[in-house]
Amino acid sequence: MTTTTATTTTTTTTTTTTTTTTMATPTTTTTTTITTTTTTTSMTATTSTTTTTITTTMKTTTTTATTTTTTTRNTPQPPPPSR
Repeated sequence: MTTTTATTTTTTTTTTTTTTTTMATPTTTTTTTITTTTTTTSMTATTSTTTTTITTTMKTTTTTATTTTTTTRNTPQPPPPSR
């Protein structure tokens, strides 16, 4: 009898970039935050979720756009144990 234990590993990476552009007026500030979370469960699938948030501020107007992408990639299953 064989017992298989699944191991789950979660990795989160966050990258934030802020760009400020001043040309007389208005001042435009763009902040881009990209968060990628990868969850790997051995012997099953790998799921990656990427959330991208872009915030643009012009004078008193703020625009926020958020995009979330989830990708699941199957990993090959090991062969069954030989008897």
